[in-house]
Amino acid sequence: MKWIVSLLFLPVLLCQCSTKSSELSERDLLREGMPITIKVPDSVDIKSMDWGLQEDITLQGEGNYNLQIFSSQTTTPSMPKLVSQHKEMVRTNPYFAQFIQEDEDGFLYSTEVDSLTNFSFRHFKIQGDREYIFQTGMIGTFTQEEAASLYQIAQEAK
Repeated sequence: MKWIVSLLFLPVLLCQCSTKSSELSERDLLREGMPITIKVPDSVDIKSMDWGLQEDITLQGEGNYNLQIFSSQTTTPSMPKLVSQHKEMVRTNPYFAQFIQEDEDGFLYSTEVDSLTNFSFRHFKIQGDREYIFQTGMIGTFTQEEAASLYQIAQEAK
């Protein structure tokens, strides 16, 4: 009897999972000044800033979609060195807790303030003489699942 009930709810669960991924569509950010294509919600709000030496695009949408991309002249053409530098910066944060996932081109990590855990990531792309740093938005808190989802979106960016 239990397996029959489980089979009845399986299509509902599958639909919910596919709906979440189908709500995202690819968006070219070239109009905002970055040659990046990334998956975003249809209702995404895009804000861009040019700080002179660095450009910044913030993408915000439903479901705690909050992604920030920085672009600047590359400091090193070496991906391992770039990742290592940023891991060290994150590690020196007094609220740093641990690295959750470490990859060749980025990492997912957690911070803890007064027993409240927040998750974030850094993902890097080097294209020519430019480096692109993807991370969770600076304002807000993220569960591990939310940060991991944004991290995956950043990894799939073209």
